[in-house]
Amino acid sequence: MILAERAARLAAEADAAAAKAEAASAKAAASSIEAEIAHLRLTIEKLRRELFGRSSERKARLLEQMELRLEDLEATATEDELAAEKVGGDAAVPTTHRRRPARKPFPAHLPRERILLPAPEACPCCGSTKLSKLGEDSKHPAKAAGARVYVTATLGNWSRRISRRLVRPTSVNAMVSSSPTS
Repeated sequence: MILAERAARLAAEADAAAAKAEAASAKAAASSIEAEIAHLRLTIEKLRRELFGRSSERKARLLEQMELRLEDLEATATEDELAAEKVGGDAAVPTTHRRRPARKPFPAHLPRERILLPAPEACPCCGSTKLSKLGEDSKHPAKAAGARVYVTATLGNWSRRISRRLVRPTSVNAMVSSSPTS
């Protein structure tokens, strides 16, 4: 009885090793097919560039042959992928997408300072004075002055001219922080 169990275990291990070897050879074949596909795509692109320069019948025939070979390889690759999915079933591990953590708003107990940017009198693009207020854009960076931390809310009015382009006034702080220092 123990000998039969041992023989069954050894047979199962041999089957598992054979399956792993078969999977490795299939993976190698798939990677070689993918490499050949990439090589053919590159060669086809090079030949297309040459073909539109000077026309050559030989290059045109070679290009057609490579395109047909590429189609065959892509069809084979998709068939292999479908067969692997059928065999693997749920064995494939789903990929997880990492999300960047959302930035939390500043605490409500911090004091706020509102800075209102003046709206332009005329459109800087066309000079039109027919501007209308569409809404507000606000930025809330935290600033520290000594041991005191506060939040500044810089508000800017969005305006539009007749051709419906949005015009936003530039922030004084943005101009100062982006200027070169000496």
